[in-house]
Amino acid sequence: AYHSVRSTNLCDPSGPIMTADGVWHVFDDCTWCGADDPPSFSCPWGHYISRDLMRWTRVPFAVGGCAAPGCGNPMHSTGSLTLTSAGMIAMAGLQEGNAGLETTVTHDPSLQTWPNTTVVAAHPQTIPTFRDPARAIQINQSWYVAVGSGVDDVAQVLLWKATNDSLSEFSLPYAVYKAGTSFVTGNKITFFECPDFFQLASKYVLFMSVEGDTQWLVGHLDQHAGQIQFVPETGGNLDEGIDFYAAKSGAAANLSSSARRLYFAFNG
Repeated sequence: AYHSVRSTNLCDPSGPIMTADGVWHVFDDCTWCGADDPPSFSCPWGHYISRDLMRWTRVPFAVGGCAAPGCGNPMHSTGSLTLTSAGMIAMAGLQEGNAGLETTVTHDPSLQTWPNTTVVAAHPQTIPTFRDPARAIQINQSWYVAVGSGVDDVAQVLLWKATNDSLSEFSLPYAVYKAGTSFVTGNKITFFECPDFFQLASKYVLFMSVEGDTQWLVGHLDQHAGQIQFVPETGGNLDEGIDFYAAKSGAAANLSSSARRLYFAFNG
């Protein structure tokens, strides 16, 4: 492991993704600022690029013509990028998810210029809070987005099913995986952050940030009453050290179940 981007103003990585030209892109929350509030949104994502994963350059991330802090770019909270037939879609939880899921879609190959965001899913009244939408996963020709949550002192990963390739409409979410104790440590847990949910060969993998660490689970999917359920078979800690949190896997934009994945995390 090494520090790809060093700054006192970094937080959770979003993205990360490698575009067809071989350029890696990673976006980040700009520190723990409490300014994730309209209309100014003073802490939008930072945008960094690299071809070799060692040397990184900060480039613009303009949403609705706004790239600077405080001019109304609402992409602040931890999120993800997904390439579908509709284009490259950036998704985040508006105001940490408390105001719903927001997206913006670009066809700019540099990923620097984006139109204004759209709220594509309201915050369900039955869920106290949710956050950190993962890169969408395609299962049986349908797109799904996993988000972290917790309710009634039980940690859970919610799954939103999209009704189209533009990820602009979703059915109500349900828990694809929930647990009151950690599969890895056996300790009591109440909330999952920064989930990462993807297929690897014939298995499915779920990463979550919990207990100050990033834990991984490998398992299979079951179907119950028309809902997908993740069943873990084995698991562990992604890193046995400290401060490897909010990890997100990066992979090629054109994704396959055998794609190479690299993990980016917040350290500090």
